[in-house]
Amino acid sequence: MRSWLTILIVLGVAIVPAFATVDLTLYNSFALVDNNGTTPLEGIASLGDLVQLILVGPNGVIDPPTTGTGAPSVDDTVLFTTHVGAGLPTTNTGFLVQSGILYADSFGGNSNAYVRFWNSNTTANATFFGNSALFTLPSGDAFGLAEFDFVPLSGSPRTANQEFSGGGPAAVPEPSQLFLFGLIIMGGWLYRKRGKSKATAAIAVALGLLAASHDASAQIPSPVDVTASSPILNFDGAPLAGKNPVSGDTNNCLVQIIRVGANGVADLPNLDGTPGGDDTIAFTTVIGQGINPSVEVSGQFSTSFYPPPLEGSEVYARVFNAPTVAAATHWGQSATFTVQNVDVFDLSALGLQRTAMPKGVDLNAVDAKGLTYYQELIANTNPNDPGDFFAVKQVGSDNGSVPVNQVSVNGRAGRQYILERALDLGAANWSGIVTSAVLNADANLTLSDPSPPNTPKAFYRLKVTMP
Repeated sequence: MRSWLTILIVLGVAIVPAFATVDLTLYNSFALVDNNGTTPLEGIASLGDLVQLILVGPNGVIDPPTTGTGAPSVDDTVLFTTHVGAGLPTTNTGFLVQSGILYADSFGGNSNAYVRFWNSNTTANATFFGNSALFTLPSGDAFGLAEFDFVPLSGSPRTANQEFSGGGPAAVPEPSQLFLFGLIIMGGWLYRKRGKSKATAAIAVALGLLAASHDASAQIPSPVDVTASSPILNFDGAPLAGKNPVSGDTNNCLVQIIRVGANGVADLPNLDGTPGGDDTIAFTTVIGQGINPSVEVSGQFSTSFYPPPLEGSEVYARVFNAPTVAAATHWGQSATFTVQNVDVFDLSALGLQRTAMPKGVDLNAVDAKGLTYYQELIANTNPNDPGDFFAVKQVGSDNGSVPVNQVSVNGRAGRQYILERALDLGAANWSGIVTSAVLNADANLTLSDPSPPNTPKAFYRLKVTMP
């Protein structure tokens, strides 16, 4: 989407959230397998083999599960329970991506934990379990988000390799170790049986070493983190509704993450609010997800999605002021974001500040200020605020107080600004002089002509674009 107009804006005040909790996404980049060393643990999005995130107690060691019940013993405690298959569209692959694991900031960087996974969806039906190595719960980033891949860690088996029965747990060798041991024995047998087959024995041993060190399991990419670091406001200025934990009785406003289609542009929604053109919904979440449960209304959220969109693809967010598109009266939209898997997709940095666009209204219609809703969207101005315009804040002056080749504007997050120049006002004579970077926050922006023409007069104009 690209457009331009002439400019006035009230500088927005950025609200920096104070996260009291960390929202952890726990996942495994290599599959968890059963005690035979080859069969992936089972799980679908709604149900699968049991996975526990367990806090280590003051004794500092991984204590075995309690005989019979499978509960952590001695001084260990369960922090979170999930299952294989959580967060994934595929089934029975041994993977999980669990977001929304909340813990206090004070735990991050200070508390040790481990993952225990079972070969059944209950401890009562399980025959084997496995433990990850100990790790320190990560601290949250500037958005309160953290990620942790618990496999592989040094010393972390991916196999449910510890027997669980009425007699309690007993450690058994990893299947790869058993395979290596068997090949070494076979190599020795071949060497004794065939005195001239030293090469055969050596190959067998080498194959065993290769099997023990090589991992043929498929890997999964990291999830993509999505957040709103500043409150998203409704058209009336109130923060959007939504609290955590999310349940059936909460009124959490809808967030859509939308893929840009083959035409390469973020298409405007249809009048009923559904994605327009060739764009499609990649994920949905809600306002309040991942936010401190003690906060009733924040207008914010933090979460992760898997599988992530393809590296280099473009996505954007559309937020509605109700839990469903059908119930919404207004919506807001971010600028586009290029997926890089290492960056946080922050709606606030991409200019999604409010749900100011009325649903069901043609965006080419003119609002009370004489601008189209589409122009308001491009400039990131509020059609419901009579004093909110895209307008030049300051221009050069003949008395020298401001250089004559300089233009200032109250810039908006998620928008890019272009200074153009012409020597006369003919429509075809404008040329781009300076293009700003896309702003990641509201800020005063000054653009200057680096090579003013040696002419009696020159004309400048400013464009704003929505990437």
